[in-house]
Amino acid sequence: TILTATWAPETTATGTVPYGYEVNAGTDGGTEGENTLTIRGTGPEALYTFSVTDDLEKSTANGANVNDNDEIRRDYVGDGEVGIGADSYTFEGGLETIKVFGDAEVYLNGERLSDGKIESIPNDVIEVEGTGPAAQYAVAATGSDSLQKVTANNANINANDEVFRTTANGEVGISRDAYGFDGIVDSLNVDGDANVYVNGLAKSADGYEDHVITIVGTGEAASYDLTVASDLSKSVANFANINANDETTSDSASGEVGSLADSYVYDGDVSAFSVDGDVVVYVDGERIDQGSVADDA
Repeated sequence: TILTATWAPETTATGTVPYGYEVNAGTDGGTEGENTLTIRGTGPEALYTFSVTDDLEKSTANGANVNDNDEIRRDYVGDGEVGIGADSYTFEGGLETIKVFGDAEVYLNGERLSDGKIESIPNDVIEVEGTGPAAQYAVAATGSDSLQKVTANNANINANDEVFRTTANGEVGISRDAYGFDGIVDSLNVDGDANVYVNGLAKSADGYEDHVITIVGTGEAASYDLTVASDLSKSVANFANINANDETTSDSASGEVGSLADSYVYDGDVSAFSVDGDVVVYVDGERIDQGSVADDA
C-alpha cells in the first residue's frame, strides 16, 4: 500500500493515509537503544515531518541519502522531502509523531508501518520548555483527536498537567512538556518564563489568541451569552461545531447548545457569562462552575 496524504502546514491532513504512529521504547517495534526510521519515496515527491524522543541524526541506513535540504530541528524533529529513494534517521527512544504528504512508505527498524499503526497518533508536536521558575501554560488545537502527552525532546509526562479533548494546561519549571496534536494551534497562553515550539519551530504566544472557552451541552437545549475583552471568534477546538446561528461580535457571543459543544477563542478575560439551561463550561481545558465563569476566566 502506498502512503498518500494531503499536506497543509499546521493544518489537519486529509487523504487515504493517516500519519502519526507512537512507538514507545521497547514496544511496538521500538527498542531501548538506537532506532532507525526510513521514509522511502515511491513517486515524484513526498514531504514528511516527524518527532522522536531524543538524539535524532541523519543516516545512510537502508540505502538512504543524506540530504542537506532535510532538516533536523532541536535534535528531535525531522523535516524533509524524498523522491524515488530513501531518507533514514537514527534516534533514541520513541517515534512520537509523523505525517507524510505524497507517495512514500515508512519503516521503523526495518518493519513497514501499517496504515492502522500510522493512524494511531497525531500529526504534529508542541513543546513547552520552561526556562526559569514555574511557568503556567494553556494550549488548544483544532483537530479531531484529543491531545496526547508525549516524550518528544525528553519531555516529562506529568499527571498534574491536564488534557481536555484538544486543550492542555500545565506547568513547567526547568523542564519540558510536549503534546501530540492534529489541526492547528488555535490558542496559546504562557504565564512565566517558557519557550514554545511547534514541530521544532519557535512560536510566540503573541501570535495566537490567549484563551479558549468551550460550552458543552448535556442533551437539552441551553442558551448562553458571554462577553470577553477582545478578539473573540468561533473555534472548532475541543470537538466544537461552527454554528451559523450562534452570533458573535469582536467581544461577545450568544448561542445555543444541545448535546454538542461550542467553542470560542479570545484575548483577555471573560467579563460576563450567563446561561439558561444545563451546560458544562471549560476555560483552557479546566472545568469552571458556570456561575463563576466571569470571576475565574
